[in-house]
Amino acid sequence: ETWSRVKESDGMQAARNWCRKFFLDPNTLSQIDDMRSHLQSVLVDAGFISPGWVRDPPPPPPALLEALHGNRQRTEYDRRRYALVRALLCAALYPQIAVKQASSGGARGPDKYAAKGMREAEIHPSSVLKKGANHICIVYQEKSKTTGPDKAAKLYLRDTTGVSLKSILAFGGELEASEDRRQIIVDGWFRVDASPQDITVFRRLRSLLDGVLRRKIDAPQADLDELGLRVVDWIVRLLVLDTQQA
Repeated sequence: ETWSRVKESDGMQAARNWCRKFFLDPNTLSQIDDMRSHLQSVLVDAGFISPGWVRDPPPPPPALLEALHGNRQRTEYDRRRYALVRALLCAALYPQIAVKQASSGGARGPDKYAAKGMREAEIHPSSVLKKGANHICIVYQEKSKTTGPDKAAKLYLRDTTGVSLKSILAFGGELEASEDRRQIIVDGWFRVDASPQDITVFRRLRSLLDGVLRRKIDAPQADLDELGLRVVDWIVRLLVLDTQQA
């Protein structure tokens, strides 16, 4: 947003100087701006937002602002906002998720990830997640295979983002309870430890959210009813207040 304002008010050269100051690439920001404009036009054509919304977006719902601001400390607000963005990425990229595998025999080395229908993979060395962060679950944009000097093929995950278990439970595939009702099974392969109460809550929330989305797709210009607003509020709070964000 700041980059766009600088470009519009002071010109492209000032925008380039601003990018240089903060170690940003103006070409990348231009691509992001073009992509956002394209997505907005798609939403307008589908009837989900009006043309006026693009020029003058309405303020976020009060419940969303309250959930994001929390105690109104900037660091906490940013943490919750990023948690919500990661959850939305999970919804957008699913089923491209991968789960970190436990190391065998205490062996050290690159973290290994597994996914449905995919053999063992690693995060690509160019990813910022390759070092430092400890993520149980990730979403990825693409995967690539390379062959090393030893002729062994390796599968790498690119453009990765760490996501929480709750994001997967909220936006992932079909949820089933294990036979002993101590785990939630997502899409028939990914198991999450959970109590019977958690299983009931998540399945009910998913059912309600699916209903809200279905009604919105059928009538995109219609406002959400009271139940729809409450469901969205519950989901947002569940995601941004998650203290176990991966």
